[in-house]
Amino acid sequence: MDMTVLYPARKFRLSPGNYARRGRDPFHWVVQADNLHDAAIAVFKQIMQDRADLKTESMWIDDVYKYLIGMTLENLLKAIMIRDDQSLVNEHQLHKGIRYHDMWRRQKDNKLKALKEPYNLSQDEQDFLKIAEYYVVWMGRYPIPTTEKAYRDDLDAIEAFEKLHPNIEDFDALFNRVYHILVQIALGVDRRRYPIKT
Repeated sequence: MDMTVLYPARKFRLSPGNYARRGRDPFHWVVQADNLHDAAIAVFKQIMQDRADLKTESMWIDDVYKYLIGMTLENLLKAIMIRDDQSLVNEHQLHKGIRYHDMWRRQKDNKLKALKEPYNLSQDEQDFLKIAEYYVVWMGRYPIPTTEKAYRDDLDAIEAFEKLHPNIEDFDALFNRVYHILVQIALGVDRRRYPIKT
């Protein structure tokens, strides 16, 4: 494997303005989201194989799979925000408003104006973006969040959403649909000309 692909040449990394140029290019955020998407697909396939081997039906979806879903969508939301507002990446660091893992809940009415017309997301898709963040913020990584209230409220919201989507195949289809919508928005593809196939 060519390690220079993973670790760009030091001279290139140290060239003035390179940090901002790379960070301001939504393509790099989409590439990282694509890598996470591929990892989520691999975990999903393993879950399906495990279910087939055990010949059992499960109501839960692996937390690692959901964590990867959340990280994938987070990268795409950040790509959209950065595409729309280059000041979120300056010469030396990311703006503090883009450093969080709950981008949808924080920014949906502010910096994510690109998700309005003609990219309206259904209520189910919007709820999915909100729920996916819980897995990034804590549930995919830790046994508890930072507060008892969040533990209670987050799990109530997750349980309510998952009761509406108990079938893992449907949950995965929703993930892939939202993923493709956000990729198109991040890359500036006109969904009217290139609709998502569901």
